Formats: sequence, C-alpha cells, structure tokens
Amino acid sequence: MECLFVHKTQPLRDALAPKERVWRKRTEGLQLTKGSKNLAGGKRLDLLAAISHNKGVLLIQEYEKMTGAYFARFVQDKFPALSSRKRGRKWFVMDNDPSQRSLATRKAIKKESCELFSIPAKSPDLNPIENLFHLVKKQLEFQVRDAHIIRETWQEFKSRVIKTLYNVPVEYVNNIITSMPRRTDVVAKADGYRTKYYRGC
Repeated sequence: MECLFVHKTQPLRDALAPKERVWRKRTEGLQLTKGSKNLAGGKRLDLLAAISHNKGVLLIQEYEKMTGAYFARFVQDKFPALSSRKRGRKWFVMDNDPSQRSLATRKAIKKESCELFSIPAKSPDLNPIENLFHLVKKQLEFQVRDAHIIRETWQEFKSRVIKTLYNVPVEYVNNIITSMPRRTDVVAKADGYRTKYYRGC
C-alpha cells in the first residue's frame, strides 16, 4: 500500500545508468528486521495506493509523514467508500510498518470488517501491490527514455507518477491479486530463497 518514488534532477541520466543488483540472504524476508528508507538522489514522493479486484487502482494519496494516527484516519476516511464497491471478503495486507500495526489502525480496519493478512518485513514476494509499484517504476523509466526527459519539475514528476499508476490495466491488478494462493505456496517451498514473485519497491 505504501511506496516512495524519487524525483531526479537529471531523470534521463539516471534512467540510462547501470542498475545494481541487490541479493537477499537465504533467510532474509522470513525475519522481522527493521529496514531503512534513506535514499539518495532526489526528493521523495511518498504515496498510499489502494487496489481492488475488477476495479484496478482505486485511490492514490500523497503523504508527508506516516504515523499510526494518520494511517488510522486514512482507513476511516477512505475505506467506507472503497469497501462499498467490493462484495464478499475484504483483505487488508499489511507489513511491519509501525503505522499499520498501531492499535488505532487495527481498530479502524476491524471496524471496516476487513480480514488482516500480516506479512514479514522484507517480504515483497507476499505483497502483490509491490508488483504494481515495480511495474510503474519501470514504466516511468521507459517514459523518460522514450520522451528524452532531461529535466522536469516536481509537479510534472508527481503528475506523471500518479497518472501512470491510475493507467495500470485492471487485468494486471486482477492477476497480481489472484496470485496470492500461488505466492504463499511458492514462498513456503522456497524455504527463504527469493521467488519469481520478488519485487522491490
């Protein structure tokens, strides 16, 4: 549900630069570890996103500081309208971000009659929305190369990110949501190794 994008002062140069490959340790993703959000290279755009089967990307919201109180308000304000579009069981996938595990947030989620699906830290294999963010980041890079974007303002960058998120095909969202049963089986069989579903946000 949360992802950050980075506004680059020289987007084309960054898109063309070689990318480092980061390998996980065998047990990483099964342990509850604290990660870091410190990134270099530009101003951060932090977003909350909500997706739904047969609806695609329902909501994109920018935020500056994530806290338990803020996230609880987000659930209280947004989920009633979002939940009304969805019949049957409603899943809320959350990782180990303290804001999503706060008492206020858990109460707000329970009030919306959602079933919690808690995943370990550093386990994007088990979080389908990570695949969506990964796809969007790749599309943003393609856009920079295809349009030869050498410079863009913060507002132009933010608008491009949000537009790209909303333009993700519904079919793609459906596929990553319905992959959850297969994901859990593959992750269990991998015994800690990275799976084909691995994506980093």
